[in-house]
Amino acid sequence: MSRRENVATLLEKANDYLRQNDPVLRRVIIDTLPYTVYRKRSHFESLVRIIIGQQLSTRAARTIFNRVKFTIGSRSFSTKVLSGVQDESLLNAGLSAAKLSTIRRLISSIESGRLDLRSMRWKEDKQVSKELTQIKGIGPWSAQMYLMFVLKRLDVFPEADTGILNAIRSLYNGNGAAINVKSISDNWRPFRTIACWYLWRYLDTIE
Repeated sequence: MSRRENVATLLEKANDYLRQNDPVLRRVIIDTLPYTVYRKRSHFESLVRIIIGQQLSTRAARTIFNRVKFTIGSRSFSTKVLSGVQDESLLNAGLSAAKLSTIRRLISSIESGRLDLRSMRWKEDKQVSKELTQIKGIGPWSAQMYLMFVLKRLDVFPEADTGILNAIRSLYNGNGAAINVKSISDNWRPFRTIACWYLWRYLDTIE
């Protein structure tokens, strides 16, 4: 069996598990296209995209990221290339000063060897989060996005993500009862990442 077949089998297993364990999420899964693995980018490029997306809508983050790529003017999205772009150009592309500073600190950490993104795939979730959040401007949410969408960890739950919380309130508060987010998300283990993906897709349909 090829790696692609292995992934497809695992995702099918995850979908079946979530449908069986959560009747509410089951309706969302039935009405949504199956979970898909995002196209692969370099770990550095992906992390920069995550930083740009902090506290922004998906559409706004995508627009700014594409402007940054256009400003770079190179197919190679690397620390070396980005280091050579002036701050003013990146600010004009839509980056905030705070996010630009975070990206500069990230580049410095990688180039100095203090942070090795390539080794992250072999590390436990907690260690990955610890190393990433040592960089000022990269908080738990950004580390969780990195775990979910770059390292493809299947059981990550971004408990402070506004979109996820809004989706849970919308789906699980039909009778007006208090919501226990932890209890709800525990039903999704060990596939909380995939459950969250469906919740984000659900939000796309109601916003």
